[in-house]
Amino acid sequence: MRAMPVQSAVTRTYGAQVGPSYVTTTEAAKLVGLSKRTLQRYHRDGVLEPEYVTAGGHARWDPDKIIEQLKARRRRSE
Repeated sequence: MRAMPVQSAVTRTYGAQVGPSYVTTTEAAKLVGLSKRTLQRYHRDGVLEPEYVTAGGHARWDPDKIIEQLKARRRRSE
């Protein structure tokens, strides 16, 4: 009798991210030097856009893109 190869049913750990890593609003605020509430207000007012919003309404951010958006906003206001 020939043994069949065993293929794992689990391909990645629970919660593991594939692709770019996005951070929570609190983590993003710390990384870019803003307060959490300021980042939330900028999102609410349309000043900054997160990478995506979860089904539960939580924003996920790419800190580099936050900085780019803030620089572009500053250039437009000058």
